[in-house]
Amino acid sequence: MEHYLDWRHFYIRDAKGGVTCGIARRAAADFIRSFGNPEDFLGPQWSHSLRLAGDNMFMLRFLVERMVLSCMALRGCSFIERGLWQTATTVLVDAIPEDVPMGPPGAVLYIPTVYNFPAVNAVLVVIDPRRTAAVYGIQVAISQAHSNSEEMFFRKWEMWLEQLHLPREKVQFGFVWIVEDRPAVENVPEKVVTLKGGRKIAHPDFKRLRVTVKEVDQNIAHNLSAARERALRA
Repeated sequence: MEHYLDWRHFYIRDAKGGVTCGIARRAAADFIRSFGNPEDFLGPQWSHSLRLAGDNMFMLRFLVERMVLSCMALRGCSFIERGLWQTATTVLVDAIPEDVPMGPPGAVLYIPTVYNFPAVNAVLVVIDPRRTAAVYGIQVAISQAHSNSEEMFFRKWEMWLEQLHLPREKVQFGFVWIVEDRPAVENVPEKVVTLKGGRKIAHPDFKRLRVTVKEVDQNIAHNLSAARERALRA
């Protein structure tokens, strides 16, 4: 894989890899994911990098995000819904898909290739055998830098509804925070705001889940904990 990298943006110093900026790091990761093998982010070299990340929050967050998404694509999303144990189909997107196919029952994980789309790391769409659907925004939040991700995601909730071509009552929404601790489940009621043009649904009723990294994958959680301990010793 190394021969695909533009080495003007990547370097090795003191036996450690480095990158000139986050944009180059994100572009390289998206390129690797485009080969369609989720295991690329779950190998021993990625686990080793996570343990070494220490107090480098940018690298720590980047690695956990990539590895969590790979786990979801490869091993299913039963931590969100019990029945989602099967592999999710992964689709790379640079915008909300213009048409979300109502194919056979299963899960599709939409992973954005553009920054801040729409303020989430991924969107999971679940198609039920009863021709209903569920849409979940996914945000890995091992820092406190994502306070408005939920609000930003639901600014586009009607677009997802339109692309599914289903009536509102047949689509459920949810938002999943992947966190380090304090798991929780909360049912959030619909929010209606009054504008000059009339009343508007700011967001539908939805389920808010706080899922720990350990619930997603114990190995990632173990290596994240090792990185935290390394930072304390530094």
